[in-house]
Amino acid sequence: MYITVEGDVLTDKDVEKYNSDKFAFSILRSYPYKLTHVNQFLDLDIAIKNFNEWLKLKNWEIRSRVSLSGCELMYCIVGDRDKIINYDFTIPLPWKEILPIDYKYFKEPNYRDDIPDEILFYNESTDNESDWKNRLIRCKYVRNWDNKLIDEFDKFCESIDGMTIEKHRPYIKAEFREQIIKEQVFKKMSDQYEHNGININYFRRELNWYNVPLSEYERYTKIKY
Repeated sequence: MYITVEGDVLTDKDVEKYNSDKFAFSILRSYPYKLTHVNQFLDLDIAIKNFNEWLKLKNWEIRSRVSLSGCELMYCIVGDRDKIINYDFTIPLPWKEILPIDYKYFKEPNYRDDIPDEILFYNESTDNESDWKNRLIRCKYVRNWDNKLIDEFDKFCESIDGMTIEKHRPYIKAEFREQIIKEQVFKKMSDQYEHNGININYFRRELNWYNVPLSEYERYTKIKY
């Protein structure tokens, strides 16, 4: 199941269309630590750095991020898919193809059984939701802050193991222990509340919220609290 930020469930046709002009893959590495930023892979591996520089010369849109495990560098290249695939021999070995939609929704598999415990953080601040530090954090601005709905939202969140909520009206910050928890939230919401089969995000509809950067939430809480 793939859910948009508006709470809409993507159909098979939507997924096929999204994948049609993209090629995504994971470059596998076996470092004894987790990395948190694309630049760390570029600094540690000359083959990846050269490949990245070569990509910049092409007339494609290049997206990259660190995998959920922190062990792989991932790319999603947007353009003429057939032409892109013709250059797959340039990708540093070893690598594995994934669906572009899985790149977007953080649904890549674990490629290693021995995921390291040590994490090497990168000293950079960014609001990008694909950034390793931000991938399990979502912040919302609530337009319809109704106390009865907020109480209902609190009870729902309490039923989700691995999800924590902070509320500073009109903002809500959600943190998830791991990616699978985010998917469980939508599944439980779909089962528990009525919907039209397309938009299943009950609380987004009722509270009328929208996503905001983490920095906006932090600025607000710093000033107000």
